[in-house]
Amino acid sequence: MQRIINLFKWFNKLLLAGVIILLITLAIFLNKPSLFINDIENITSDIINQNLNSSFKIKISSIDGNFVSGFYVKNTKVFLNSELISSIDSVYVNPNISDLFLLNISFSNISFINPEIYRFNYNQIDLTNSSTSNLDINLGRSLPFNIIIDKFSIDNGHYHSEENSYQFEGEFKSDYRDALNVLFKSFHIASDNKKLLEINAGKISVSEKNFFLNFPELIILENLGSFTIGYDLHQNKCSYSEINFKKIDLGKYGIFDDVIFTTFEAIPPIFNIENSFMYNSDKFISVMELNIGKLKSGYIDAHINSSDESDAQYDVNVNINVGSKIEIDIATNYFNYDSLLVDDFEVSCQLKNSNNSICNVHSMIFDYSNSLTMDQLTGMIEISDDAYILKNISFRSNIANGMVHYGNFSTQLSALNCDLNVIDIAQITNHFPSLPAIKGEPFNVKIDHLVKQGSTFSKIVLHADKLNWNNFLINGCDAKFEKNNNNIKYKADFYHPLFSEIKFDSLFIEGKGDKNNFINVIEGYNNSTGETIESEFTILNDTTLNIAYLNGRLKDVPFGATKMTFNKINGMITSSPLTIDFGQGSLYAQIKYLDLENYLLNFRASQIDIVELKKIFQFEDRINGEINGELYISFDNGIPTLLTNLNFRNGNFDDILFENLDIQASLHDHRLTLSQVNINTDIGQLNFNGWLTATGIENIFSEGDLLHLNGEFDKFEISYLMRYFPWEQKTNGLLSGKINIDGIASSPRIELKSQIENPSFDMIVAKSISGHLIYKNDRLFFKGINLLTEAGEYTGTGSIPANLNFIKMVDQNIMEQPLDFIFTGKSNSFEFLVPYIDQIESLNGEFTMQLGLSGTLQNPIRGGQISIQDAKLETLQLDNEIQSLSGIATIANNKLVIKKLTGKLIKTELDKDLVTNVLNITKKIFGYSSRRESDNNISVNGTLDLSDFFNPNYTVSIDGNDIYMSSTYGQFTGEGDAEIFITGKDTLLVSGEFRPSPNNFKLLSFGDEFQIDMENNSKGKLIKYNIHVPFQDGILIDTDEVKMLVDGDINIISSDTDELVFSGKINIIEGSFNYNNNEFSQAEGKLILDPSKAAPYAEISTQTQLADESIDITFIGFLDNPNLILESSSQQYSQSDILRMLTFKDSDTIEDPSASSQMGELLANYMERELERNVSLYTELDEFKVNRSGSIISGLDDSNVNVYLGKRVSSNLYLNTRINLNQNDKMNEYEMAYRLNRNMSVVARIDENQYWHFNFRYKYKY
Repeated sequence: MQRIINLFKWFNKLLLAGVIILLITLAIFLNKPSLFINDIENITSDIINQNLNSSFKIKISSIDGNFVSGFYVKNTKVFLNSELISSIDSVYVNPNISDLFLLNISFSNISFINPEIYRFNYNQIDLTNSSTSNLDINLGRSLPFNIIIDKFSIDNGHYHSEENSYQFEGEFKSDYRDALNVLFKSFHIASDNKKLLEINAGKISVSEKNFFLNFPELIILENLGSFTIGYDLHQNKCSYSEINFKKIDLGKYGIFDDVIFTTFEAIPPIFNIENSFMYNSDKFISVMELNIGKLKSGYIDAHINSSDESDAQYDVNVNINVGSKIEIDIATNYFNYDSLLVDDFEVSCQLKNSNNSICNVHSMIFDYSNSLTMDQLTGMIEISDDAYILKNISFRSNIANGMVHYGNFSTQLSALNCDLNVIDIAQITNHFPSLPAIKGEPFNVKIDHLVKQGSTFSKIVLHADKLNWNNFLINGCDAKFEKNNNNIKYKADFYHPLFSEIKFDSLFIEGKGDKNNFINVIEGYNNSTGETIESEFTILNDTTLNIAYLNGRLKDVPFGATKMTFNKINGMITSSPLTIDFGQGSLYAQIKYLDLENYLLNFRASQIDIVELKKIFQFEDRINGEINGELYISFDNGIPTLLTNLNFRNGNFDDILFENLDIQASLHDHRLTLSQVNINTDIGQLNFNGWLTATGIENIFSEGDLLHLNGEFDKFEISYLMRYFPWEQKTNGLLSGKINIDGIASSPRIELKSQIENPSFDMIVAKSISGHLIYKNDRLFFKGINLLTEAGEYTGTGSIPANLNFIKMVDQNIMEQPLDFIFTGKSNSFEFLVPYIDQIESLNGEFTMQLGLSGTLQNPIRGGQISIQDAKLETLQLDNEIQSLSGIATIANNKLVIKKLTGKLIKTELDKDLVTNVLNITKKIFGYSSRRESDNNISVNGTLDLSDFFNPNYTVSIDGNDIYMSSTYGQFTGEGDAEIFITGKDTLLVSGEFRPSPNNFKLLSFGDEFQIDMENNSKGKLIKYNIHVPFQDGILIDTDEVKMLVDGDINIISSDTDELVFSGKINIIEGSFNYNNNEFSQAEGKLILDPSKAAPYAEISTQTQLADESIDITFIGFLDNPNLILESSSQQYSQSDILRMLTFKDSDTIEDPSASSQMGELLANYMERELERNVSLYTELDEFKVNRSGSIISGLDDSNVNVYLGKRVSSNLYLNTRINLNQNDKMNEYEMAYRLNRNMSVVARIDENQYWHFNFRYKYKY
């Protein structure tokens, strides 16, 4: 409705434009109106185009007459977007001048004579900028006149559609002031002199708020009715509408009576039907009850039942869904007409167009003339061009049941494919007179029948358990009958046949010919080997060889041939057309042979599997698939001629997997013409055509051979070509473009315009790469290379020496030819580096680069510049990120110089706790000045020698000042200064110094549970470490078991076995630790780390409290076998007593008379510690712990022993299990932890009761 309103607004503007034309005409016709035609055209066009995105243009040929007697506007043409959409021979205008004094613009007559409207796309009229607010009906705001048209007529109008031409005429009266009122005196539309629409009276009124239309006499196809509608323009809703037809006569299709539709006031309007109506035809009189309240959604429900006067009795429910296609669901509860009774019938139909519809039958029960009864019918019926097509019809009847897979009926049965279980055999054989009478038990028959181009093809496959056929009794039969017009052939296998007194275990019979000529063959087969060959042939007069058939099986591949004839005349052997079947395919051939210099071979292949040919003839080749097509080979006095038209399906050539490979080519007089070479893969395709000459003897080409080849790629997967690339890195992408090859074989011109979608090279992935490549004069030119990735865009241009010639030239040496290539790009990620460094999680920022390549292939020179601005580096080892990375690296003469790449490795607000924030605020209050957080505190300088591009020589330094680091695995956190140097080429030496910030660096864990992954091998490079770590001012150790302040000086170095070892001294200033559930405090002493020793040397003293006793403990010696000194404050306990107290955590154990129990517990604790230490040391496990409760001195039955095993599979994945060694009633426990990011982990666990637990762990600070 809104589009109708918009169109009417456009008509309003068109009418307003006409009024303005008349106003202008009033002035100009007093002088010379032809001088102002262009002004009238432009003003009128501008008014019509106002608020439209389309372009209307009006052209006027001439204006004759004057304002007093009337005038003619002749040969007017209307253009829409430069397309002619309408023309008018003349417009006659007769104004009433005297009415101007009454403030009326009045016309006694305005006539459009011979208007023509041409078919055009109405969507070109773009009304998107038009709205109801633009419809200014009150013209009085701008003009003090009434506009009155006494007579407005259209004479001999025509509208030309794509298929038909329509005539229209009309006479109207109109006035325009506060509202537009149009009175219809007459209006009609006709086609082929038949009136389609008539309006003999009516009115249209449009005001600023309302739209009203009333046609009390509306005649459509000679059916009288009325139409009324009211529409509220401000609220954009239909206030009322009614369509009323007393009778709609559809001719032979029937008559509808008393049709009334109304709408309610709603947005959008809801349609409803006033009452049920009658439908009358010659045989059916129906009462229809429609529910179309859902018409706005395209749904109509109907209930149709017969009246008492109808010849048929029926009760039908119909549901219609109107969309892009019409869907109809019909349910018939009862239908009785003539000799047909139908009950419980359901069908769903789709009407695609007037000539095509599809119906699915869900169920049917019917009885026809009491001779055929059916209690089930389902399937699909397709009606197309007066043909009825059956698909998958399943039925069950008194004669037979089964499935009709396909059937085609029009004036006759043209196709039938069905699978039947025949119950009444006699009736079936009566329908096929060519078959002899068959009696017996029910049997299964499959029928395939086709009538095509006047020929009839029939095929019947029969299976029976017991049949009697002309006194031939069998207990089983499989038979096939085929009819091709008058030619008939059949074959049958009979199981345990009995004919008179003759019995067989198996019998095979075959016959072929016409009604007067049959050839029958009876054959057997060998079941022991599975390979057979069978043949019948005749030789006549030593000049003719007739092979009736040749069948066999070799290497599990069946083959066969029929009707082969060879004639020898004057030494020339000529064959008849030959047909040889290989597997599922066929080879058609014709041969003429005189000698090795003169022969002709003509082959045509159909569905031949090349793999099966390889099995039979024992040869290997690079191509596989199914071959179809033709091959012609001839030798005339040794000169070859070859013609091919071959198709290979679902195969491969080398690594190229294709769905279709088409080759159309010819070879004659050393000229190979490729009419078509087409490779279709599952994604894209590759096409080639052209010609070339090949005169080479040892090689295909000689120096002067010519080439002219053209090719197209369309999303061709380039990974199929990997074996032809001169690199090993995995390469993928969808190649599209064109390639042209012209010139001589020794120096061709090759041009490739291409685009690759989703390209990838090794670990680098992009969105697309496009460009223009030209090879000529031994150089490859790159033009407009554009690489688009997820993070950036790169361009390249230049040329490099190359050898893409088709023959090898002796004096050609491209290694000394110059290089000239420039590569530029801009990205927000360093995407060419991150995939190759495992420890980098992400590197994002603003990256620009300009790289150049000069020199020669033998000695390339690299240059350019790389700029990094405000980048952010996230690593797997550190929980915090390096921020604000900025710097420039220049490349000159194969040396990459890093010019102070700086950044920030600081503690962010998320890393700070409450105490830290308070201290920072206090420092600011008291004016304490320190390094600003906005200052960079890490810088990188140095060079990389890129002479050996894929193995550069490093000289890089990394300096850090108050850098903050927090281990991803929770191992350490704090600040410090660093000076690190990376040097070397094949072996990288990482050396330098890291100075932890005094009392501002914590070790949060240590041991084997977590380790920093300092790789000794990276992409084939050996890495050596020599890092000095002084911490004389102290660092903190704050773990679950240890809290200490230590200082010292250590070195981290690589041993001769490339393992990391430590040397130096660690002083324990103060602290405490927990061991065996004993709390030790006031710890002090020293540790000396010596790489040559198996364990560190220690001098440590500490104190613990047992009951009321204070125990002093001193460790002296190497930690793998230290001396232990134990003293109590009361001096009443010996060292052995104290040892037992520490072991059993209770002074009462001293009084325990069971010394064996005490020794057992002591031994058990010692064994636990030694077992844990050795297993962790000599296995790949990251965690091994033994937990025990109870005493084991009397055996494991009285104690509970559990073993914990843990292994870090990767930086993100940790697995562990708990094994219950002596509790058979408990199952083992398993746990998997996966780190999603730096703050979140997912933990899945199966407990001892085999219940699943799934948890999220989230780390936060406050």
